[in-house]
Amino acid sequence: ERYPLVKLVYGGANFDGEMGCEYARGIGWIDYVVTGEGDIAFPHLLNAIADGTEPLAAGIQRPGALRTEESPRVRDLNALPVPEYSDYFTTLARLDAARVLGDTVVKLPVEFSRGCWWGAKHHCTFCGLNALGMSFRAKSGDRAVAELSTMIERYQVVHIEAVDNILDMKYLDTFCADLAEQRWDMSIFYEVKANLTREQIGLLARAGIHRIQPGIESLSTNVLRLMRKGATKLINVRLLKWARYHGVSVQWNVLTGFPGESDDDYREQAGLLPLLHHLQPPVGGGRIWLERFSPYFTDPSFPIKEVRPRASYRHIYPPDLDHHKIAYFFDYEAESIASPEAHQALASAIGDWRQRWNDERKPSLIYQRLPNRLTIIDKRGPAPRKVALTGWQAAAYQHCDDTARAPHRVRERLAEQGYDVPEERIDTFLEACCRAGVMIAEDRKYLALALPENPGW
Repeated sequence: ERYPLVKLVYGGANFDGEMGCEYARGIGWIDYVVTGEGDIAFPHLLNAIADGTEPLAAGIQRPGALRTEESPRVRDLNALPVPEYSDYFTTLARLDAARVLGDTVVKLPVEFSRGCWWGAKHHCTFCGLNALGMSFRAKSGDRAVAELSTMIERYQVVHIEAVDNILDMKYLDTFCADLAEQRWDMSIFYEVKANLTREQIGLLARAGIHRIQPGIESLSTNVLRLMRKGATKLINVRLLKWARYHGVSVQWNVLTGFPGESDDDYREQAGLLPLLHHLQPPVGGGRIWLERFSPYFTDPSFPIKEVRPRASYRHIYPPDLDHHKIAYFFDYEAESIASPEAHQALASAIGDWRQRWNDERKPSLIYQRLPNRLTIIDKRGPAPRKVALTGWQAAAYQHCDDTARAPHRVRERLAEQGYDVPEERIDTFLEACCRAGVMIAEDRKYLALALPENPGW
């Protein structure tokens, strides 16, 4: 009203699909909406405004001229310019950074890829990210290193936030390997898949990727299957184990409320958690959100009923908008989920874990390795415990260290070391380790929980 000649242009994730159309239709003071990626459509719109012509590119909408198609997507991310943040840092310096920020550090957003390579194959049932454009595109490893180098040199910032949905696995051999050689003293946050191995997590740490969000979401293999996560309980615990060993901070949550789950899924997890008190606990957890574009929202075969916009929308947005078209989050009722008591039992177990983790002396479970001997020192409980394994038993425990292994695989490893041990005896020993709480198992695969004491082993 005050500046009628100024054009108001909206875009971003909350304007994808029909959301953008409804905003453009229902809010008269919005001049234009860009739906989808703006790299191509937004400059086209600016040029049209400057020339006084009508923007006709796909993805540009205005009241009275709504278009259903999204803007074209960039296929070659190497063609994008290096992000320019000079205005921010100039303004920060003018306002006195210390006065504005206090002890808060500046975190530099960087983008190396778009989409999700896992989601393109198996869309996680609860995830609404990337709208309907899941195709994965990434900058080359060389370009990613060069861009990062340019920005940290230009802005002198050491805290980096990768906004990617998932780490490009090719980056392990390029981007991460190159950063590990550079040995720059920076701290990078990255979203990753939980199936990273011990060696790969060690590489991330050497590359400066000290904070990760691995999308663990659950420690129940059945619930993970319902999510389409492509992971298991043992894979997720393995990630927590080696992240703890390599000093990589893990940001993760436990999600609940998946159709098809059972109380047993949560009783199993609640019983597992005390064994993991030496590993980093989840930040929190709770019932899944119903997000637009997620399979739970788009696929009517799931038992998700009474879908309606989150109640908060009616307190914020004008009533003449169709809130079902602008909402990204929805309230709903789900069938065939575990009981509130089962969910609460797991939440209580998580609370206990977080409390133990906040103790001045964090719980620990380590092993000391010497010739023909392995000593496990358990300080997870109120009283420390110590047990010494020798001979083939010490070797068998260590063969289940880096990843979960079946008894016949352990037997093969032992044979290579000159131990001729029947598989039945190995199975009996591994089961005894599980009962002692120093190992966990699933589907006859066993994973050792103790961490090596030697940080360089």
